[in-house]
Amino acid sequence: MDVSLKSTFLFVAICLAISGCSPGSKSSGSQVFNKNQNSDGKCAQKKIENQFIVQWKNGDITIEHGRDADEFESDFIDPQIDAIKHVDYDYRLTIEPIADELFQAKQSGNYVDNWGPDNTLAASAWQQGIYGDGIVVGVTDTGMDYNHVQLADSVALNTKEIADNGIDDDKNGYVDDYYGYSPALNSGDVMDHSTDYNPGHGTHVSGIIAARHLSQDPADTYVHGIAPKAKIVPIKILDDDGSGSAGWAIQGLNYAIVRGVKIINASWGGSICVQALKDKIVELEQRGILFVMAAGNSGRNLDYFPEYPAAFQTSTSITVGAISDSNLRFGPSNFSLNLVQLYAPGDTITSTVPSNGGSNNQNYMALSGTSMAAPFVTGAAALLWSRHPTATAQIIRQAILDSVTVDQEYSNSTHGRLNIEQAVKKIDLLTQ
Repeated sequence: MDVSLKSTFLFVAICLAISGCSPGSKSSGSQVFNKNQNSDGKCAQKKIENQFIVQWKNGDITIEHGRDADEFESDFIDPQIDAIKHVDYDYRLTIEPIADELFQAKQSGNYVDNWGPDNTLAASAWQQGIYGDGIVVGVTDTGMDYNHVQLADSVALNTKEIADNGIDDDKNGYVDDYYGYSPALNSGDVMDHSTDYNPGHGTHVSGIIAARHLSQDPADTYVHGIAPKAKIVPIKILDDDGSGSAGWAIQGLNYAIVRGVKIINASWGGSICVQALKDKIVELEQRGILFVMAAGNSGRNLDYFPEYPAAFQTSTSITVGAISDSNLRFGPSNFSLNLVQLYAPGDTITSTVPSNGGSNNQNYMALSGTSMAAPFVTGAAALLWSRHPTATAQIIRQAILDSVTVDQEYSNSTHGRLNIEQAVKKIDLLTQ
């Protein structure tokens, strides 16, 4: 046997011993799914053992289930391996409420305290006729009570005319999404419901952003939404108990993109254990969508104790901490000189909550946390964008951050809190 023939036999033997080298070999699930990834720390605590996020090579992202990781790999991944790009475990997300926020009584009658809008000087924009007209905001949360008297006209309804432009069942797979979409339920049911663990979080956030003003009297006793003529796309990524998953968040963000929103409010958090969620947030930046995030309520410095998505930064994202009505940082609010950009009102904020189908559709409640601070900034962005519709997300972000009321004691990157009056002046200068 000559040397070249020996070399050929040796090459074939080595190839047979190495997966993927021999003729006709097939890829295995382990090439797209690392079952041991994030096996310790916060990710391990939040892992959903039988739920998986599948990124397909055609760009789709689906949530799939199996009895365990081994069975899922053999029964689902391996037979479809050529069509799959990547697989992750799914992970839990929550609204992370402050302990006492769930037990504050509803206000009697229609009386509310509008200290938050007053603190941000929002009325200065309204007096100039700036109300957020024409701006569509995605609220990724527990849904919204779209029957509430101050929110009934605030929904960006998915009408037939819109559906004919691409948002219909046949083209996008969204079922009956007239009011919005619920990855949590895989349906168009986005109604928010008060429970022992969720006072109506998504409805409360939505009211801060866009509760309709029921009179022109600034002294009326209803909630003053920051951008009362903006429209909201309710996206229910959290169930009625305020629990969700990274997979639902990804699907919700994708729906927001499809619906053409300008701004997304994210008053939720967890550990960013899924690459697909990071990729989707980067896609928001690439598409020029402003992503406003709550800093979280652990009272910690995100530089050392990061929480997500708050600590994940892009050129079109803003992370918001909370202040009290004394203008001091609200104690439970997270902070950071690098990862939190500004503060906004977040202590005892009165806004809309669900009536749970009752005859009273004018329910209100005072809640606290950075979940409440983020929508003040979201509403402010809607005002600025309605003032200058051709502005980029980066310009809107700059106008908000360059116009804060400065307090050197604030541990955020601007040392400031939201000032809508100055932000309107700033956006006018930046768009000249």
